[in-house]
Amino acid sequence: MCERTGKICPGPPEGPLIVDMTAKAQTGMRRRYKAVSKSSPGSINIKACRFDSVSLMPTATTTSFFENFLGFFTTDGEGKDIRNRLTWLQRIPQLVSSRSDRALVLALEATATAYGGIMSSNTNLTHKAHELYGTALHAHQAVLQQRGSSNDIAVHLVSTSVMLSFFEAMQATTADAYRAHIYGAARLFEVTGPGECGFGVLCQLFYHVRTQMLFVKIATCSYLVPLSAKKILRDTLLYEDPPMIQQLMCCITALHDLQASNTEVSGLRVHNLVALQSTVEELWREYTSRKGTDHAAKTVSFVDAFTALTSAYFSAARILLGVSSSGRSHRLSAVDLFEGWTKRSMPGISALALDAISRRNLAN
Repeated sequence: MCERTGKICPGPPEGPLIVDMTAKAQTGMRRRYKAVSKSSPGSINIKACRFDSVSLMPTATTTSFFENFLGFFTTDGEGKDIRNRLTWLQRIPQLVSSRSDRALVLALEATATAYGGIMSSNTNLTHKAHELYGTALHAHQAVLQQRGSSNDIAVHLVSTSVMLSFFEAMQATTADAYRAHIYGAARLFEVTGPGECGFGVLCQLFYHVRTQMLFVKIATCSYLVPLSAKKILRDTLLYEDPPMIQQLMCCITALHDLQASNTEVSGLRVHNLVALQSTVEELWREYTSRKGTDHAAKTVSFVDAFTALTSAYFSAARILLGVSSSGRSHRLSAVDLFEGWTKRSMPGISALALDAISRRNLAN
């Protein structure tokens, strides 16, 4: 620098180097104060964030919000698997604008506000989300009592129950609330009119509820499953080519029923297990051929959440095959799976599973 400026170099400084930045710092602080005062977390206008006021928001903000919100709850695989161009969540604005039902609007406001509170660590938004959630519950209950067995707005009622379950997934109010919303949505399918399946919305809701119900059933065996829920778990819609994960749901449901029955080994039971194992393996071969899964890799990575979910359900099917079978090889296969997981990301639940298998072996 000295050569460029034509000055004599004084050599390295012996003391601290002090540079006066007061003027620049004052200017920067004034700019920062203005920016903070406009976007302070304590001064967020909740009313401006309401779903029915979303048109007042800038287009870029609205687009960004829905991309993040929908991306958190949906995946590309979910839409592609049933050949719908949009997911049911992306159809919600149209559903809301076409009906006067406020319960769905409030449920979406509550869920979106809870999501915003979590992502921004804003306690004000979290408290507001709980207030909106309570209001949405009352509105939903009022609509249910008013409609009774009518099927006029069944698709909106199902959407509201599922949206409220999303809230419980993020901000659980009770241990049983998530299950109650999912089972409530299942019961509403009984009164759904034939004209409600516009743009495949109801079909997607059916598959979503079915997938979550199976998770609840496996995770909470002590709960009694309503008759409508059992029907949804065992049946599928009349699709020419049902999504692969839904075909897998049928296998897991049948396996869970066999495992829960705890009956003596019979020729029919063994025959059913062999048939189910063959179906699961055939589905797995088809799935891996589509995805190009690398079986040699020691670490498992997934391109999206839907792929991870599908793989998890395949693992659940293999585990149920192992613990339901009387054959030693199947049980050892289940043990190998859990022992592998104890060394990875699920040591706690795997230890419980290994203990359950051990107790079952002693009982037999």
